Amino acid sequence: GRLLTLLPKEWVGGYLGVDLCPDFVRIAEDDYPDRLFSVGDLRDLSHVQTHFQWTVLISIKKMVIKNMGDSAWAKMEKELRRVSDRIISLEYNEHDEGEVIECK
Repeated sequence: GRLLTLLPKEWVGGYLGVDLCPDFVRIAEDDYPDRLFSVGDLRDLSHVQTHFQWTVLISIKKMVIKNMGDSAWAKMEKELRRVSDRIISLEYNEHDEGEVIECK
């Protein structure tokens, strides 16, 4: 939900932020009320009706594989490829595998 903080304020392209954690989505909506955010699971993006040129993931792939397994990542990647032309996956560093935190 904090991805948009990496984009310039003057960004004019379309944007949809998706996060599994409702708290993160609320924070993003408060910070950027003119952007679209959605609570959702990347394994099922059937609620996404728009096709995007890019999907940008930040510290997601390694965390998903570590905590949920390769099959969960495969489902996410398939859905992301369905709704976008390209995927860029950025990790914080090569050793950071992240962790799943509990959301309300």
